[in-house]
Amino acid sequence: MLIRPLDAADAGAFQALRLRGLRECPSAFASSEAEERDLGLDLVARRLVPEAGRLVLGAFERGALVGQLGLVREHHHKLAHKAFLWGMYVAPEARGRGAARALMTAALAHARSMPGLRQVYLGVNASNVPALALYRGLGFEVFGREPGCMLVDGELHDELHMMARLVPVTAVAGGPVTRAAIRRCTSTDTPGWLEQRTALWPECSRDQHLAEMAAWLDDPERRIALVAPGDDGVAIGFAEASVRHEPVIGATTTPVGFLEGIHVAPGWRRRGVARRLVAAVEDWAVARGCRELVSDAAPDNAASHDFHRAAGFVETERCVLFSRRLEP
Repeated sequence: MLIRPLDAADAGAFQALRLRGLRECPSAFASSEAEERDLGLDLVARRLVPEAGRLVLGAFERGALVGQLGLVREHHHKLAHKAFLWGMYVAPEARGRGAARALMTAALAHARSMPGLRQVYLGVNASNVPALALYRGLGFEVFGREPGCMLVDGELHDELHMMARLVPVTAVAGGPVTRAAIRRCTSTDTPGWLEQRTALWPECSRDQHLAEMAAWLDDPERRIALVAPGDDGVAIGFAEASVRHEPVIGATTTPVGFLEGIHVAPGWRRRGVARRLVAAVEDWAVARGCRELVSDAAPDNAASHDFHRAAGFVETERCVLFSRRLEP
């Protein structure tokens, strides 16, 4: 599945999917098919042109648009720290394969790359249980309920208002934070980085780890190491990622961000630490021109598979690798 920004050339496909959503899921949208069916494609195309404060993302399978989601920033100066998500829709035949999560993850990554943006809002029908679960899993919280927000075919529908706070990435290692910023490693002495690495890759010696950590720090444009500090400043989790310019199995674009490794201490799992680490990696990769984040896992590592799906990754391919020794 490919997630990318839509532009004017996608107007026809966007409008067709938009009208389908309005027709098939009328209680999910404030607008209606009758109000939008006669919109000219020229107008739709202009609305799709990416600008500094707005973006529409599309999810594609085999070249076909199967899902879409919009992000727009408030234009008033006092409100410019806020943005809204709108128009989420995934075609029924494409559901259950992570398209909605992938769209949300990409939209939030783009939001974090927007200077000064602090909060993202959305509205959802109070009876849409799957959507609520998805949004909560991505860090959104309900802050209000509007009774009878919409009247559809004589039936009133309540809407829940949700908000997610964006977590910035800072460049300084260390610091007494648990719920705050993910921090970039600037030294092999970054507290806890070595220990977290050793927990994830116990087969490597200390010297091997230190050599790899030094190499990671020597190439800051193509590689990044991040830690999530605990209250004492020592890492409770870490992630390493790179930008790959060569073709990568499972990716459809280049360059591509690659999540090389991620680990969270057992006592800190299921508290959003891994989600914040992945979000920070996404921010870094987007800033370097990447439109995909790829990762891998061993075929029998079910726990890793579950983590990747929960983090918004979609399985794209499985392969078996072979090698043989060559005699000189």
